[in-house]
Amino acid sequence: MDTLEVGGATYRVQAAGAQPWGPRGRAIELSVGQRGAAVPVLAGVVGRGARGLDVRASFDVYVDGRLLRHYEHARLSLVELGPGRHQARVVARGEPVTGTSVVIGELVRSP
Repeated sequence: MDTLEVGGATYRVQAAGAQPWGPRGRAIELSVGQRGAAVPVLAGVVGRGARGLDVRASFDVYVDGRLLRHYEHARLSLVELGPGRHQARVVARGEPVTGTSVVIGELVRSP
């Protein structure tokens, strides 16, 4: 995915990570942001192939070690973090769903 449209704004992926959701992997972490500017972060669980973005799962988003938000049976979420560098982490909850991955991505607004 090169660009993503959310609420009429277009974003491109600056940095991203993914972890297959299985018995040994249910979390992914990424250092995001820059001094002086807020940063949008896309977080959640996605499937492979035709399922892609239609997957719903429960997951938590942590920023700098603190729980920012819990999502129950949700799709991908876009959260905006304040200025500065942050450690963002996504943790899937519940039983692993075959063919899915836990993902996180730092986005930048595209003209």
